[in-house]
Amino acid sequence: MNKLILEEDNNKLTTGNYLIEYYHHISLDLEGELTLSHYDTKNNNLNINLADNSNLNLFYVYILNKDLNIDLKVNNNSILNTNFIFLNTGNNKVIININTIGSNNKENIKLRAINKNKDSKLEIICTGIVTKNTCDNELLEDLKGLIPNNSSIKISPNIEVNTNEVMANHLVTIGSFDQSSLFYLKTKGLDDYMAKSLLLKSFLLSNIPAELQEKIQAEVIEFE
Repeated sequence: MNKLILEEDNNKLTTGNYLIEYYHHISLDLEGELTLSHYDTKNNNLNINLADNSNLNLFYVYILNKDLNIDLKVNNNSILNTNFIFLNTGNNKVIININTIGSNNKENIKLRAINKNKDSKLEIICTGIVTKNTCDNELLEDLKGLIPNNSSIKISPNIEVNTNEVMANHLVTIGSFDQSSLFYLKTKGLDDYMAKSLLLKSFLLSNIPAELQEKIQAEVIEFE
């Protein structure tokens, strides 16, 4: 994995596997076969333009401490897979827009969110927009929030479809720990804290690159 520190607002990246860092609002033009990983504590807004005939795997971890806007634009004949993780502190709002302006795209928007403590509140609005005069697009929103502490998470999945030739669906789940899973882990000798910690890590770390897992686990230790 190549580590890049992006100094400019506008950047163009081509085929590769990148761990990126930046400290300001960023716009990215992406082309080819790319994997981008990023760990963000500044909550800088993000704009991505995915070129024709491209494949993007996006792994973004946010330690949320203010409102955030993410805009993704997909052109033609491309695949977009996102893995967003939001570890929320405070009262914050995230707006995500996925703009499908071309045809023959496959987009899988995966999102996982938790709050730090019972006083935290998080609102997420995720909107997939498929423009008119496009065809053969597939859009799936898989959005989940875990509430380990009776805090507040609100997720709004929106799909704005302006054509008949599209497959679009969304799934939203918000809840606390699965009690049957907790019971099973306790029968194996784990105490309540360890059982919940294991479930929390499972919820967040699935398919996440190793470069980000250690950072996530360090943050999760501080969550109630």
